[in-house]
Amino acid sequence: MIFLKNIPFQFLDMSKSLIYIMLFVLVFFSCASPQKSDYEKINNYLRTVHNYHKLQLYKNIVVINESGTCMNCNNSFSKSMTKNIENDNVLFLICSPGRKVDISGYLDTEKSNILFDFHNKFGKLNLVNHCAIIKLEDKKIDTIIEIDVNNVREKNTIIFPTKLGD
Repeated sequence: MIFLKNIPFQFLDMSKSLIYIMLFVLVFFSCASPQKSDYEKINNYLRTVHNYHKLQLYKNIVVINESGTCMNCNNSFSKSMTKNIENDNVLFLICSPGRKVDISGYLDTEKSNILFDFHNKFGKLNLVNHCAIIKLEDKKIDTIIEIDVNNVREKNTIIFPTKLGD
């Protein structure tokens, strides 16, 4: 009889131990690593996808892609940004195979500030939903200007700068 009374207490002690172990495991594995900044995400993307280690040299990133609903806006933006190819402060990410957006102005140029991502792996970072200018400052993203039909209408003029980062 004494033996039967001790069984629940032994089970209870074992249960407490199991609960403490489970709690420890949950706390240990639920502590997420610190979230990477968007700048760090871009830098990591450039290193892993393009083996490119020079993000700190740039003031602007121009993203040319086929995202968004206004392909005319994307084409106009792409064409207007070719004026900045010689600007060493601008990094170009061409995230398009060129089916919907004319990227011929970039294909014909061999410059170290133009990177091609024909499968738009950059898009997986979820930083932009359209063509964009990403302004960088002090190893951070200062501003992201996405180009779409809405901001073209708001300004009633083409908002594309002719020169970036001078």
